[in-house]
Amino acid sequence: MFFAGTILLFASSCNMGKYVSDDSPMPVQKDNDITQDDSFDDSFDVRLFTNKITLDNLGLDALTLAYYQGTTEIYKTTLEKRDAGTTYAELYPSLPDGSYTMVVIGYNGSDNGLLTLTSPTQASFEGDIPDSFLATEEVNGKGNIFPPGAALKRVVSKVQVHSTDNRTADATKIRMTFSGGSKGFNPTTGLATSNKGFSKTVQCSEEIGSTITASSYLFLASDEQMVDVTIETLDTDDNVLFTRTIKKVPLKRNRIVTLNGNVFSK
Repeated sequence: MFFAGTILLFASSCNMGKYVSDDSPMPVQKDNDITQDDSFDDSFDVRLFTNKITLDNLGLDALTLAYYQGTTEIYKTTLEKRDAGTTYAELYPSLPDGSYTMVVIGYNGSDNGLLTLTSPTQASFEGDIPDSFLATEEVNGKGNIFPPGAALKRVVSKVQVHSTDNRTADATKIRMTFSGGSKGFNPTTGLATSNKGFSKTVQCSEEIGSTITASSYLFLASDEQMVDVTIETLDTDDNVLFTRTIKKVPLKRNRIVTLNGNVFSK
């Protein structure tokens, strides 16, 4: 299951409409800052893939299957939701006898076609990172290759920002910037292929005067990693209204960390 921990961003007040910064570090590792440890909504962290499976069976939006010999791609195909009812047995290739590295990547919550898979050790999402599941195995076959099954394991971490103050009229977006992690990952290990971090901007869909929630998935450079998270509130023209940085947020693969606190006012 995808576990969730919640971290409190200490709240205070300020005048809105001005650039405000709160870069004070927060001792996020203290036990009393973690207020819950709940299951992820869908409760799946492992999904069994077989040659008779469909996307509906897996509960996924898309799934890419590829075979490599070394770094040379021998075959690759992607099954999307529009292919509902199609099983992978109908898409499997007829390959020459030999040994192959099989890569299976399934994902949810992002536009199909954003995955770039170039080798058993190089893949990335060009848009927002979706909830992602992965299996990479060495297989031997003759003619049509049907592995007995592959356990697709969730390989991402998730950060959620939940405001304890209300959205103001001039605030239209939330930008989250991570000091580590990556959009690129190694399909063999599930770990980030760089550790330079990235930014994600989320459009505020909640009504003015209500609290908001913004989230992002990321690939970590190790199973557990400390990452600084900068949260910025933006107006329509991307001017920064408010910013704060939470230092050393403890992230872990297959885990959700929720940051609760003021994001519209100090």
